[in-house]
Amino acid sequence: MPQKTQFPATPRIIALLVATGLCVLMQLYVAIPLVDPVAADLDTSSGSATLALSTCFSLSYAAAFLVWGPVADHVGRRPVILTGLALLVVTSVGCALAPNVILPGVFRTFQGIGAASYAPVALAYLTEATAPKHRAEAPGRLRRRHGHRLPRRRDHRPGRRLRPGP
Repeated sequence: MPQKTQFPATPRIIALLVATGLCVLMQLYVAIPLVDPVAADLDTSSGSATLALSTCFSLSYAAAFLVWGPVADHVGRRPVILTGLALLVVTSVGCALAPNVILPGVFRTFQGIGAASYAPVALAYLTEATAPKHRAEAPGRLRRRHGHRLPRRRDHRPGRRLRPGP
């Protein structure tokens, strides 16, 4: 059974989630044009910079998706999103201040873990917050609403003939 949320998905919240999602996703692609300048600044090869900036992030981002969904189900959506975004901010500062090529690889790994918390949790929140409320409706009401006839109930008591359906 889906977890009920007390925070409705208003247009303002949806816009905030989309904007934040774009910033989180941008972490994956922003490193691509930075490979050569980072390699030159840290006195390393282009391959080492690619490993540190892109590969470490991508692998941890993909693997952490498997973890954050169950964690969010257990502790809640909001704490997981806030933890992931805080981890993303702290590791971004760490990447900017890293003096060698090893530390950006470590920080980018943790950035991938933090960034992976956002997408599954935000999508689960939106799914729960915008899901229609299920309620039982009378068959006649369903017939009128959907413009078709539902099958009639048949009498299955012993000794009685079954009436043909509609």
